[in-house]
Amino acid sequence: NDFLLLTMRGAVGDILCHFIDADGNFIPSDIESRLISTSLQRLKELDNTIGVAAGLSKAKSILAALRGGYLNTLITDETTALKVLELSAD
Repeated sequence: NDFLLLTMRGAVGDILCHFIDADGNFIPSDIESRLISTSLQRLKELDNTIGVAAGLSKAKSILAALRGGYLNTLITDETTALKVLELSAD
């Protein structure tokens, strides 16, 4: 039910179980109170954050993470990278 509600609120993916919308904005949820995780704000403050994701189904989430400024290094495959670039042009 949590994931359905988050999707209805515009979530396209998560970073360390912190859900974000297509622009990389944090979407608050009850899940936050149950997490033991690095915060999204802390990720932005770190010198080196590496994201690893691949697959066309992850392209929207990857783009949102990049738009939100949570990553400065991305490891992915060529097909996914091309899809992220395509989505970013929209």
